[in-house]
Amino acid sequence: MATHMQPAPFLKTLVIVLGVAIVIALGFVVYGVVRLGTKSEPVNVSSASPASPTVSDLGQPSGTEIVAVTTSGTSQLILTLKGGSRPDRIVVVDIRSGKLLSTTYTTPLAP
Repeated sequence: MATHMQPAPFLKTLVIVLGVAIVIALGFVVYGVVRLGTKSEPVNVSSASPASPTVSDLGQPSGTEIVAVTTSGTSQLILTLKGGSRPDRIVVVDIRSGKLLSTTYTTPLAP
């Protein structure tokens, strides 16, 4: 006589809980991928329109290089600058008016 055993209710519950956990984890992964795909991309400086402000319009000295450009929403352009006989700095520009809103030096200014 063969004895037929019923699976323990605990194992059924464990399998169901783990299956639900896998589905939830997969949902978080998909959400993360979608969220990464919707982040704003850095602005390509070479594609800026002629009306866009340039480094010389911002009162930066000759020899200043733009290291990075990002946006803050749709109203501000954040430029990371170096060179021009000044310490490395971050400037924030109003995109609509082209006016310099702030300058933050990443190293102290020489006295």
